[in-house]
Amino acid sequence: MIAPEEGEVMVRISKLISNKLLTSPFLEPLMVVLMQEKENDYYSSLMKSIVDYILLDPMERKRLYIESIPRLFPQRVIRAPVPWHSVYRSAKKWNEEHLHTVNPMMLSLKELWFAE
Repeated sequence: MIAPEEGEVMVRISKLISNKLLTSPFLEPLMVVLMQEKENDYYSSLMKSIVDYILLDPMERKRLYIESIPRLFPQRVIRAPVPWHSVYRSAKKWNEEHLHTVNPMMLSLKELWFAE
């Protein structure tokens, strides 16, 4: 009973993406997943909008035994430049190259070595 999304929407989205990315066979599975995610988001946001509209009516809220509606908090993603980023990357790279004790196989070998 929900109106399907207009086909023109995907055309407009595709115009914003490089043709090199759209035609890459390596990225085709990712494109399929992203299109499904877009469609799921469309339907879930549409259903949420319908419920929000119905709950605007105080009589309907009373009929459904809903006392109050939780307040929505805006999603904010703020990432400022951090001065320690380059230090973190170099330390992580060093650990990946030199620290081998976190590998599960190395732990098993160590246990086997000391068990014998």
